[in-house]
Formats: sequence, C-alpha cells, structure tokens
Amino acid sequence: MIYIQKMSKQLKEHVQTKQEPQTTWSVHSIFKNGFNLMNDQQLLFVGTDKNGELPFALHLTARDTSAVLKEIKIGDFFYFDHVNNQLKFNQTTLLFDYCILYESILSEQSKIELEQINLVLKEAESILDKNGFSQKLPLSLNESDYDKPFLESLEGLFSNEEKIIKSSMLYFIGRGMGLTPSGDDLLVGLMSIDSGFPLLDKRFRSFLLDLLEAKSLTTTVAETYLRYAAQHKYSTSIVSFVGELNEDYSGSQIKVDFRNILTNGSTSGLDTMTGMLFGIIKKKGEY
Repeated sequence: MIYIQKMSKQLKEHVQTKQEPQTTWSVHSIFKNGFNLMNDQQLLFVGTDKNGELPFALHLTARDTSAVLKEIKIGDFFYFDHVNNQLKFNQTTLLFDYCILYESILSEQSKIELEQINLVLKEAESILDKNGFSQKLPLSLNESDYDKPFLESLEGLFSNEEKIIKSSMLYFIGRGMGLTPSGDDLLVGLMSIDSGFPLLDKRFRSFLLDLLEAKSLTTTVAETYLRYAAQHKYSTSIVSFVGELNEDYSGSQIKVDFRNILTNGSTSGLDTMTGMLFGIIKKKGEY
C-alpha cells in the first residue's frame, strides 16, 4: 500500500462528487517523475511535486513514485474505488488516509506592487535561456525579436472584441511542440496574472472554453492546463508567485518562485513565464 502525500483541495471536492462506486482510468503518458491517468477527457497526474503541486495531481514521495513507475506501462488500467476512497492497480493500492490538501485557486489580489514588478523584470533580464518561441524572456510588449503575427496576436488577447480575441487565441493554442505546446503555456501564464490582477476581457475564459469544446486544437495535457486556468486553478508555484506581486508583499520569495516556475519541462516553464511577463508588463503600463 502507498499513501498519497498531497492533493489539491479542489480536486478532492471534485472526486467526492462522483456518484458511481468505481471509475476506470488508463495510463496516458509516463515521465521520470510520474504519469498521467485518463478518464474520458479528464486527466490526473500521479507523481512527485518536482514541477510544483498541480491542480489535477495526486502527489507521492519520490520513492513511491519510482516503485509505481516500475510496474506500469501505457494503457494499463487503474480503478478508483469511490466507496473506500482508494486507487488500485494490480496489487498496488494508493490510499488517501493521510493526504494533505493544498489550495489551487488563485484569487484576485489587491493592487499590484510596482517594486515587485521591477524586481521580476530584473530577474527576467538575467535569464539567457530561450523559450519555445526561440526568444529570450520579454521585457516589453513590443519585443523587436518577436515576429509581427506573434505581436499582433498578443495585442489581440487584450482586446474586448470577441472576433479578435478568438482569432488571437487560435494563433497560440497548439502552437509549438511537446505535451504542452508553447502557445498554450503562454496562455496559462497570461491568465494567471489576470486571475490575480484583472487585465483581460471578462468573457475571455468563456471564449477559450467555446473554442476547446468546438474541436480538438491541442494536446490533451495542454487542454487540461487551459481548462483549469479557465477556472483560476494553477500549480502552487504560480499561485505563490502571483501572490508575491501583491502590494502587501516584499522580499526575495518572488525570486524563488520565479526560478521554480522556469524549471518546469524543457521550455514549458519559460513559455509560462513569457505569458506571465507580458501580463505583468501590461499591468505596469497602467501606472
């Protein structure tokens, strides 16, 4: 038996609303630090918290994660026993008995702090690595190294016209390689800043969900992140970082959060931060 260490409070509430006694999940994808389970169109990550505590994850210790990874392959089935609150695979049982809950919802903050913005931009300037768009982290809304279609679509995301917003979303959704293409990560990052400090049209998230419902535009994993972001749910690294932009905070924790986000994936963290920085720069322009 393996004890689940942590899970999102919101995920626990969702799981508890299941009416059927048992649901079946299949192994969708496998990584060094965990694996994804799939049930219909819902994704569940099981593994370590190396990339932060996710809004759709069951987090295990590194040792327990390694033990489970040795036993599974793509397509294997897990069974979620909702009566006894257990997740089972062959002779392995994951228990929720001592599971710690964490907060995934990013609430609206008070006024953003200019000093914190400048601190973040200074950190961004020191990063030499390039994001999935083959560019360094942005320091302004009119980065000369980004091409015209990119910048026009970026500007369109801040529009209040439905047609422009949707066409701009379509430019970014699914753009790039990997399980979470760069364009999707950028949108998640931008929405996280909007969750804390509103800057997008109030219909932005409903427009995004309309597009995702209409047809398949990106990977299952990326779509999962987008759908959670549409509900203001993010990894705890993002929640902490955006909270540190609040005028009530100061100090170096925001630098730690900044670096933690960048470590996610090959360019995923950089792509997410690219979206966050464009949002932060947009808010700075309101001063």
